[in-house]
Amino acid sequence: MMTTLRIVVAVILWTLCSIEVSSSQSSVSFQAFPNISACHDKSGTENSLIPLSPTSTFEECLDLAANRSCYSVCWSKQAKADNCHCHVTPIWMPLPNTSVDSAVLDWPCTSPKDCSYNGICHTTSSSSTPKCHCHAGWDGVRCGALQFLPVDKDTPGFRQVNATTRHNNISTWGASILWDHQTQQWHGWVSEIVNECGINAWNVNSQIVHITSHHGSPSGPFQRQDIFATPFAHEPSVTRGPRGEWVMLYSAYNNLTRHITHHHEGYNASTWQRVACTNCSQGASLSPVGSKGCPFQRGQPTKLNHLYIQMMAIASHPNGPWRHVEIPKLTMPWDWNTAMTIRPNSEEAIALIRGGMVWHAHQYDDPHSWHPLNGRADPDDDHQPSPHWPIPVEDPYIWYDDTNGVYHALAHCFDPFFGVHAYAADDKHHHNHSSLKLLNWTVTGVAYDNVVHFTDGTQYAFGRRERPFLIWGKMGQLVALSNGVAYGTPNPFAVGHDMTFTLIAPIVQQQQEAVTK
Repeated sequence: MMTTLRIVVAVILWTLCSIEVSSSQSSVSFQAFPNISACHDKSGTENSLIPLSPTSTFEECLDLAANRSCYSVCWSKQAKADNCHCHVTPIWMPLPNTSVDSAVLDWPCTSPKDCSYNGICHTTSSSSTPKCHCHAGWDGVRCGALQFLPVDKDTPGFRQVNATTRHNNISTWGASILWDHQTQQWHGWVSEIVNECGINAWNVNSQIVHITSHHGSPSGPFQRQDIFATPFAHEPSVTRGPRGEWVMLYSAYNNLTRHITHHHEGYNASTWQRVACTNCSQGASLSPVGSKGCPFQRGQPTKLNHLYIQMMAIASHPNGPWRHVEIPKLTMPWDWNTAMTIRPNSEEAIALIRGGMVWHAHQYDDPHSWHPLNGRADPDDDHQPSPHWPIPVEDPYIWYDDTNGVYHALAHCFDPFFGVHAYAADDKHHHNHSSLKLLNWTVTGVAYDNVVHFTDGTQYAFGRRERPFLIWGKMGQLVALSNGVAYGTPNPFAVGHDMTFTLIAPIVQQQQEAVTK
């Protein structure tokens, strides 16, 4: 039960306030968003935001945008000059702003690309204008936003309590959850913060635990089974291999890494105790950064400086045994948030890391075959990194759409502090290239924000909602999104307010109706 979660009335964000309008001088329709600003240049693309002529009304601004190659438009209610702008890229990054109104232009689509490869471009029985009809779980003019069902407070995901007191929250930070036909269970792996600490202590106090649920819904309830990796171990990301094997990527610096990795470094029990955060209660870290009770939370002081060893673990069964290896080229003094997908019927894999950079391996389980996908002919040319996404991101989740030959991804964006969607066409699929050289990502914009709606009609704006993982159903359909969420107020980064748990939000299962004329 979410007995300690205070439900408050959140700011009504862009997902709740869209209004259908039309331009008086154009047949193009608009989806309007009052009190929302999309005119900050968060696309990362130079010259993507352009000024139009000053206007006295929002409707006049819409008319100007309809006559330009604009994907979205915004109008300032206060400025008298330079008050009408539009984006010439399809990215949609809304932020609440009571002095601005914005709109998305609903141009006719021409291909699945115009629908972010999350829908089909169709005419209907009521209109000859082709529009995007989103696949189940997706929404928006260009199908770039996830469409959620309300969350049940009795089964909000994996929210753990102290086994003795039955009320102290134990903080966790997102879970990679998959269905297993053999055991007829959901299996998940989650970052758990030990000593009843909060997420601020993650880079010392995090360990990975295995959770399961035999219920039909991926929302649980879940049972904690065992410790997969002792501290420090963090950010597990799990997928299935070509033979049905379970493949996990994670960061670690522990007793296991001391014995089996290239670097032969890691904490043992005594060295970890000297750096661990201990002054904690109910899932919150109670000491200031660098103090005696939590000497190294949030990376302070800098003398901690342990490596984040990039590990891969492989098993034929979710309960193990697991074979652990290091990917040495990805071991760094920082964590990469590495996530990967393995192409169907293939050993080839693509991984996304922090910043949206892409790594590639022809043989996913050969740790020495991994290299940055940078467009170079020589796969061993590691001196030129893969291009970044045009916006700063972390915590990527990646999957492959074999129907369209497209890679998709979700990631946590820093500004706005929400989750974004992106896609990249696979050159091997679309151009018959013998090998993949480069992936060019298009960021469509915000896929979800921090406001969660509940079945009792209430809603809550979480201070943080990060670490996205899509959850796929028994038949391969999209069913839910897992995130690490922080519910401390007023500042989830503040001392004593870094409590977290793993939220699982169900996703709409019914596809938007599209009737071909």
